[in-house]
Amino acid sequence: KTGRLLKVLKSHKDVVVDLAFSKDDRFLISGSFDKTAKIWDVKNNFTLYDTLNYNTKQVYATKIIKKGNNYFAITAGFNNKITLYDMGAKRVIKSHILPYKLMFLATNKKHIAVCGFGREIKIYDYNLNLIKTIKSKTKPNGLAYSKDGKYLIAGTGANPYIVNIYQSNSYKLKQSFKKHTNATIAVAFWQNKNKLYGVSGGGENNEIYIWDKDSAKVKTKIAGAGRRIWSVGIDGDRIAWGNSYNFKN
Repeated sequence: KTGRLLKVLKSHKDVVVDLAFSKDDRFLISGSFDKTAKIWDVKNNFTLYDTLNYNTKQVYATKIIKKGNNYFAITAGFNNKITLYDMGAKRVIKSHILPYKLMFLATNKKHIAVCGFGREIKIYDYNLNLIKTIKSKTKPNGLAYSKDGKYLIAGTGANPYIVNIYQSNSYKLKQSFKKHTNATIAVAFWQNKNKLYGVSGGGENNEIYIWDKDSAKVKTKIAGAGRRIWSVGIDGDRIAWGNSYNFKN
């Protein structure tokens, strides 16, 4: 909480792209471009508990769920596969291969949501049985359940740039938010007293919107300053940069 460095975990051989604690903070799981996921024992000083080597490409999304007293890891990535792994038995229980790369996972107390390069979201139960396919006009990117698990929010990675909220009892569309003007892959929920808001970040203006889940009315907009930097040059004590990607010699 103070910002003091407590521990550096070293084992991956490439970029770490996802991290997730189990709900009880017992374990931490990490996914990497090195094609592995690693499980860390939080209560045992973050020692390496297990390395999951069954993926053949980058592991983009990771989660840990608990059924009874047993823990299970979930991984998804660029091998188009979502996999359920028994952490106690240290073996793969079940996998599903989809016709596109996977990048995002979300879980509530009953369901696992996954999406990637397809225009849909797959919903599984904790045994990795498919229970619903949510078809979408958008390319869903970024997933998050509300704290009570009753709602699922999905950002977007391609036009149309619409953020959607679904009810998790039926996965019917609850609300759509249409203020963003570009990809929005950072999404979450914010509970303020008895009011639930969608939170979505992205767009061309680096904005974060906080909006009512029922009406889609904007409560707050946080906009970034500046633009993307495409080139940088250093000459002595001078630094110059460019905002255009249309370079000419």
